[in-house]
This record gives sequence, structure tokens and C-alpha cells, in this order.
Amino acid sequence: MRKHLLTALGAGAIILSIAGCSAADDAESTPRPTTTQTPDAAYEAPTGECQDGEATITKDLETIDLPEGCDIVNVLTNASTITLGPVKQLNIEGENNTVTVESATKIGIYGEDNTVTHGGDAKVTDNGDTNKVTKR
Repeated sequence: MRKHLLTALGAGAIILSIAGCSAADDAESTPRPTTTQTPDAAYEAPTGECQDGEATITKDLETIDLPEGCDIVNVLTNASTITLGPVKQLNIEGENNTVTVESATKIGIYGEDNTVTHGGDAKVTDNGDTNKVTKR
């Protein structure tokens, strides 16, 4: 009799633990309120124009000219043809771009399959794959 009582208690405990799991699962699937983040009122989307010494280019498949150059130019685009005047720092994070820069002090390439032609004695850091950099 004692053996049957222990078996019944064990089976009851297992049933309760399984029931507890499914109740917890149901609670997790209950929709919860979501929070949204308020955009920073001071944020300005990149225009590709030099503003306060920096330009960020984001439009893919474009032909972009910035003949006056800029202190810092960030290329975050893909498959574009970009012609720049003199820059101090050129950062390329996109892919398949053709970039011609009049002169540069530093060039950082983090994307792949980019072709860069530059004037000046730029220090080049190429952390991408299959990029081609040529000094003219």
C-alpha cells in the first residue's frame, strides 16, 4: 500500500509540474505592451553634402560628385561611382564602389570589391576583401 501511495504522489507531482510548465508557456505567449523609442530631435539624416567638415554618402547605385571635397567622407553605399575633391579621411564601408579622390591623408576601407584611385600620400588601411587601391 505504501508503495502505491508513493507512486501516486510521484505521478501527481509530475502532472503538476507539467501543468505548471504549460501555464508558464501560456503566460509567455500573452501579448505584452511594446515600447517605442522616441527619435532624437537633433538627428539629421545624411545628405551626402559636406556639413561641418563631414559628408556621409548613403545612396546606392548613384553617381556622386563632391568636387570641393571635405575633411571626412564616409561612403556607406554600394555599387556607386564617387568623385571627390581633397579629403583628410576617407572611410569606405560599402561594396563594389569606384571612388576617385583628388588627394587624401588617410583612407580606411572596410567593405569589399571597391576600387579607389587617389592622389597624395595617403596612409591606406584595407580591412576588407578584394579591394584595389591605386595612387595616381
